[in-house]
Amino acid sequence: MGNRVAYLPAYEAEVEYLESTGTQWIDTGVKPTNTTKWELDALLKKADVFQQMGSFLSNPYSRFGIGIETSGRFNMSYGNPDNITNIISDELRHLFVINALDKTWTIDDTSGNYDSQESIVASMPNLYLFARGTSSGANRFITNGRIYKSKIWDNSTLVRDFIPVRIGTTGYMYDKVSMQLFANAGTGRFVLGNDVANATVPQLRHVVYFGGQRCVGFEKVYERKQWLIAEIPKGTYMLYLPVNSSSFEFKCKFFTPSNCGYFSTEGYSYYKDSGAAAMKIWSSSGTYGWESQTKVSDGDLIEIISSPSETTINGESVPQKNFPITDIKIYQATNATRQAIKHISSITVDGIERYIPVKLLRSIPSKYDANGIARNAGECGMYDTVNDLFYGNVASSGTFSVSDD
Repeated sequence: MGNRVAYLPAYEAEVEYLESTGTQWIDTGVKPTNTTKWELDALLKKADVFQQMGSFLSNPYSRFGIGIETSGRFNMSYGNPDNITNIISDELRHLFVINALDKTWTIDDTSGNYDSQESIVASMPNLYLFARGTSSGANRFITNGRIYKSKIWDNSTLVRDFIPVRIGTTGYMYDKVSMQLFANAGTGRFVLGNDVANATVPQLRHVVYFGGQRCVGFEKVYERKQWLIAEIPKGTYMLYLPVNSSSFEFKCKFFTPSNCGYFSTEGYSYYKDSGAAAMKIWSSSGTYGWESQTKVSDGDLIEIISSPSETTINGESVPQKNFPITDIKIYQATNATRQAIKHISSITVDGIERYIPVKLLRSIPSKYDANGIARNAGECGMYDTVNDLFYGNVASSGTFSVSDD
């Protein structure tokens, strides 16, 4: 099966601005240097405390920031001096620029020079929007400030070109250079400006299956991971995956604080028996049972391979050749007294890597998974690469998460 691709909007709409309430900030991922130029199209309002966004190091003292003093004067800091300007905020929109390369600053049509020997130290913290990046996190938050646009250059090369956008009612900065969304790293929500009329929303190409780690299914975007982790209350079924084959392969790890944790198929159950410290297969009718000779401890890697001619568990042959399987389920034994945690890798069916663990990165509203359940960003489950379907937790309790460990 070759590459399958889909084109999805990078965001729902461009907005006029993002406005902070004093607890939101965005990490640009850029560390300012002595060749950085930063352009900020913003509205800053004075408050009872000094506010600044950018990057700050206390020892040795070094600043690269745009802010506003309690007096209302704008601060354009580069290097050691504070550089408090004589320009007082009128609570209107202005274009601020710090250019470390030519040692200048500008606010609209007013400009000034830094000392020709001024510089910032190496390994500055990342430059933040709406707050100041420091070695210990964000501070000096901007209150009731708006950002309309922002650009960052490194030695005359544009590395960030931010515009404010939204998905639903959640605001982001979209970087037109990396074609990535930058989310609020603080708390609360940005206040959104009005949608920009007639703005073009870029359609981004996503690899569905082979050729990349990002997957697309029924208008959702996922990040592929190595393991799906299930925390399952007793007596709970959380996942149903159609198989309809006697040829499949998967790897799993069982962590069972109490009694048994199960990985189940229709008609037959594969599970780790904590008491016997062994893997077992048991039929629901009670007519077939098998126990591994090899002992199994919590967290051991279990590889199950089934075919019409042979079934093996960690290389140990199971006498019955063919198990009729219609569904694969993840569930927890009814006699368990505590939660069990299990890891499961991708599942190969008939020689095709059919189900892969994923985390939902973005959800288009009013869309549902293969079981008709509405899903949201952040949810985890298994993605069907053959049918472009997502299978999430079908229980009212328990949780899925994902990991590469």
